[in-house]
Amino acid sequence: MAMGVSLPVERYLYTSSQSRSLQDLVTCSRLLTTFAQKDVTFPSTREYQLAAAVMDACEQGDVEAFTQSVYDYDRVTKLDNSKTGILLRIKKGLEMEQDGLT
Repeated sequence: MAMGVSLPVERYLYTSSQSRSLQDLVTCSRLLTTFAQKDVTFPSTREYQLAAAVMDACEQGDVEAFTQSVYDYDRVTKLDNSKTGILLRIKKGLEMEQDGLT
């Protein structure tokens, strides 16, 4: 039985925000892979595409790519306050890293 998409995405976003602050992109990548294995439809969803784009932007240290991927997702599917807050924390950490503050 496949897991619902929203639960893996919320877990991924929450854990990635925590892992991001610890500079642990390996854990984020493993979680994304695990969710994709648990729900074979997950990789074809917009949520997976958002999570993968966020992960790529973090790996590259690219704040603009991060912002664009979140903007593109939010144009079609509005992010709720909880997800927006998590994504803003990730972005702030990314900006601090880019500015050499971490």
